[in-house]
Amino acid sequence: MVHCIGLASGLGAANSDCGMGPRYFQQHLTLDDALHWQQIIASEKSPYLSSENKYDQLACLNGKFAQQAKMISQKEPFFLAF
Repeated sequence: MVHCIGLASGLGAANSDCGMGPRYFQQHLTLDDALHWQQIIASEKSPYLSSENKYDQLACLNGKFAQQAKMISQKEPFFLAF
């Protein structure tokens, strides 16, 4: 079994719908139950924030993502990040 994590914000993309990517993979990429989704870290605020607020929020989300990746890597030799 491969463990997966995702970062779904759309805040850093030209199209905010890009934030739906990890959830799409979670719903459609099953691989006969070979994937186990640990967490999808998502933005709770609108992707239409001022640039300053957007980058602050991205930094916070990426920090959470990095912490989750570290926790998984300490237990599992391999994982996927979306």
